[in-house]
Amino acid sequence: MESRRLSIITVTVIFMLVTVWHGFKAEPVSAADYPDRIITWIISTTAGGGYDLMSRNIARFFPNHLPKKATIVLQNKPGASQMIAVHTLWAAKPDGYTICSFNAIGALMAKFVRPGEIKFDVLKFEYLGMWQDDTRAIGISKFLKVNNWKDFVARSKEKPILVGTGGAGGSQHIDPLMVEAVTDLNLKYIHYPGSAQTAPAMGRNEVEMEIAQLATTEQLKDNGLGRTFCVLSDKRSRFAPDVPTALEVGMPAEQFEKLMDAPFFGVNRVIAAPPGTDPKVVKILRKAVWDTFHDPGYLAQLKKLKGDNNPMRGEDYQKAIARKLKAAQENQKMIDMIKM
Repeated sequence: MESRRLSIITVTVIFMLVTVWHGFKAEPVSAADYPDRIITWIISTTAGGGYDLMSRNIARFFPNHLPKKATIVLQNKPGASQMIAVHTLWAAKPDGYTICSFNAIGALMAKFVRPGEIKFDVLKFEYLGMWQDDTRAIGISKFLKVNNWKDFVARSKEKPILVGTGGAGGSQHIDPLMVEAVTDLNLKYIHYPGSAQTAPAMGRNEVEMEIAQLATTEQLKDNGLGRTFCVLSDKRSRFAPDVPTALEVGMPAEQFEKLMDAPFFGVNRVIAAPPGTDPKVVKILRKAVWDTFHDPGYLAQLKKLKGDNNPMRGEDYQKAIARKLKAAQENQKMIDMIKM
């Protein structure tokens, strides 16, 4: 309760800063001179997690595709299930020198389930590109002895399965909430300050399960902490062909279909600039981001990280987030279920 109160206070303070900031007129930005100084890249999570690793991978090659090489300074701003970082972006000067990577689905969802805390409009950000629409997976600890979905459900009925999350309201919390809503699983949630802390917690037997991107759950096996139970997808991943799908381990098809239709399930990892950024600068940034997504060096590193490669152009994602908003508005039952 205390941490939630602090999150609310922090977001309120940021909103006050936003209000003050937007009272000043931003200086015009010359696209011809862009960039001519340091670009600050805000990462919405703690160091060591999937967002951090992938953002740093992109940022490593991103300057090569700008009209002029620029220094990128990376800043981790975790907290309030990424909303501290998103509010910071909302408050930033729209001059093209502050960008942020975050989960757009989480930002969209937060507006519905935590309206009193959220001061931004998710549609007004300038989306520069989406680098991943995650393949989500269930990771389980080495202490949880289940072999199929029937075993999984039966064990949860005996005693709730302990789920580790990177904070209340984040994707590691909402994804299992929606899985629980459409299946017979009985779960209990243990929240940590950041997503990178859930795997070590499995090793200490504090939690038994997590839902995260496949690359993250596969690290459980690499570190001797557990394994990937299944991917929440209708097909196996090329990065882990031995890992079965949810349907293959026995999740009923009707439950799987309901999960796939849920408006807030999954993660869209995006890069965005503040609202009001000069369209000419946005065009430069979008092209640089898209070219980075196809940079051979970036792709080689992506392969090592076992990351999905299903990018979307910024202008296309701008339309996609509007469609997701409409779908969410039409699913009040799901919104009511996840309100905290």
